[in-house]
Amino acid sequence: MENNYYTKTEIDLKFDAIQNELRYNRELTQLGFEKINERFERVNDRIDDMATKTQLMFSSFREEQSLARIDELERERKIKREFILWSIGTTIALLAVLIPLIIHS
Repeated sequence: MENNYYTKTEIDLKFDAIQNELRYNRELTQLGFEKINERFERVNDRIDDMATKTQLMFSSFREEQSLARIDELERERKIKREFILWSIGTTIALLAVLIPLIIHS
């Protein structure tokens, strides 16, 4: 390397080294992007799974709430029916006592 000159062979070797380094860096970058994409896909899958589980949880919660509401309405209906039957029974009993009193007086 006299007088700061390079031979054609030295320049070709340097260009080959640069080209190889660029190719290697491009491959590394591509692998890095593939890994990042895989991680994003896994995160998306997890988010989808969580969304599905949340929907199932809320749907089962709604079903439980609906069943609880149905049970509550059924209990209220039974209580109302019982009240009506007690009212009818009490009215009949009062009439059974009052009618003979009215007739004998």
